[in-house]
Amino acid sequence: MASTAASSELLGQLENSGDGVFAVGLDQKILCWNRAAQALLGFRSTEVLGQYCYDVIAGCNGNERRVCRQDCRDCQKAKRGELIPNYNLSTRNKAKETIWINISPILVKSSEPMIVHVFRDITDYIRLKEFVRKFSLEGSKLTFQGEGELTLSAQELARYLVKRLENLGHKVILLNPLRPDQPIFEIAA
Repeated sequence: MASTAASSELLGQLENSGDGVFAVGLDQKILCWNRAAQALLGFRSTEVLGQYCYDVIAGCNGNERRVCRQDCRDCQKAKRGELIPNYNLSTRNKAKETIWINISPILVKSSEPMIVHVFRDITDYIRLKEFVRKFSLEGSKLTFQGEGELTLSAQELARYLVKRLENLGHKVILLNPLRPDQPIFEIAA
């Protein structure tokens, strides 16, 4: 178990992360909010420190079911000392725009346990995934008009888009809408 001094030092070091970071105690009040969290979500630390994480993040899963709530899954697992898996959720930034983030929670065991949430914006990845899903359901070719005409298959389009999003580090799988258990192809980004 880490000491309170070590926990304070850890929180100070998290300020240097390029990913958004916020930490909460088991009471779910925000203890730490770094500059990257501010850049991603628009809230200054002075606006969120001491607030309940579920009020600030207010995250939902892909089915628009509220994930961030009092005594959420992360908190329950932390109280049992269990590992907390990463997950994606949608939230709104200060400008009320919906964004998707991937969160990796870390339980810091100390005399005052806390959950550190490291997160990154995955909005482009989610939009690409939804676009490819809709595209594969609506037809197998997409035509761009302009100087000449360019026709792309779903596979070609996905390859093109994935090349533009390589830094996300995700894999794109195009599913057959008639047989979702049989992918048409996979592309590792």
